[in-house]
Amino acid sequence: MVALKVAGGRRRWVAGSGLLFAAAVAISTPAFAQNVVSDPGFESVSSPGTLPGEYCEAASWTSGVSCGVTYTYESGQQHSGIYSLLLGNPLFAPASVSQTIGGLSGGKYTFSFWYDVYLASGSAGSTFTAGVGANNYSFSTTSTSSAFTQFSQSVTLPAGSTTITFTNGTGPYLFGVSIDDVSLSPFALTPPPGLSA
Repeated sequence: MVALKVAGGRRRWVAGSGLLFAAAVAISTPAFAQNVVSDPGFESVSSPGTLPGEYCEAASWTSGVSCGVTYTYESGQQHSGIYSLLLGNPLFAPASVSQTIGGLSGGKYTFSFWYDVYLASGSAGSTFTAGVGANNYSFSTTSTSSAFTQFSQSVTLPAGSTTITFTNGTGPYLFGVSIDDVSLSPFALTPPPGLSA
């Protein structure tokens, strides 16, 4: 309610002015929709590797070369759940783990995952890579991490399908990185509570 002074010195209370003010300053807030990645934590493992506890396949993910040497799915280095993707050692062979996701609406998405360099190469230029669609990112594996780090990036994707890919980089390096909790979520604006979209 707002008091207005009118002719004759009387005050008239005007209802609803506060609502107009609230509507004028209300700003839509970002909201993140459901993750469209299948098996984002690499939990549905199969095809045991040569060593106890390592696996060569995870549901919905296309796995690369030399399981047990350049990549594996294992327990013990995970951010959450039971398993994570372990990637490294481009000295032996290139490795690529990917998932193609269809039925996307074109627009902005948030691409994110957690990673931990648990075995450092000690060499400058040592990296692993992550990408979604045409968006590619490199991460240093020169030094170990003190804890898991979340990478999160807003990307614009066309309608149709896109592919998320992790690789072990290139070069004569020995390293190990754990990747877990991969997410690709459509970005939307949600109006403040009490206001319709």
